[in-house]
Amino acid sequence: MVFKVRIREVIPEQDRIEQYRQREESFVLITNVPETDLNDGEVLRKYKGQGVVERSFSRLKRPMMVDTLFFKIPEQIEALMSLVYIALLFQSIIQAMARYRAKKNRNLPKNAYAKRKLKNPTYDLIIYLFDPFDIITTEESREISSLVPEMECHLNLLLHLADAENC
Repeated sequence: MVFKVRIREVIPEQDRIEQYRQREESFVLITNVPETDLNDGEVLRKYKGQGVVERSFSRLKRPMMVDTLFFKIPEQIEALMSLVYIALLFQSIIQAMARYRAKKNRNLPKNAYAKRKLKNPTYDLIIYLFDPFDIITTEESREISSLVPEMECHLNLLLHLADAENC
């Protein structure tokens, strides 16, 4: 048996390709906002503008300590997930407070440990910057020391950004 190959130029039919994409692809957004308030394009723009919310919920999708815990009772799982949601809420509050306070303070120093200015701090950055500090408390006193001496001058600013000066 003999096969002969004939090579010819393939020219894509753009309108057929576009029709296929329109038919096969979809992007579904469900909202409780009436059509009279926002049209489809405005709903999509609002959705795309919620990246902060999406990034916050990405924390819930990361592997955490829960991947090593085994529960037999559904109520235990529900209790743990409630604690995880509360922790996420606290993380979001700390980040929002730090960003709000950072915007109000125009003369933020460059933090050598963070290798950048604290202009728009994330929760992860705030926690990272607190990492070199040891806090020892007793009934009578509180002592804070730093394993990184150059960070000690930033402690009051970090406490202010995290709204923790009085803790």
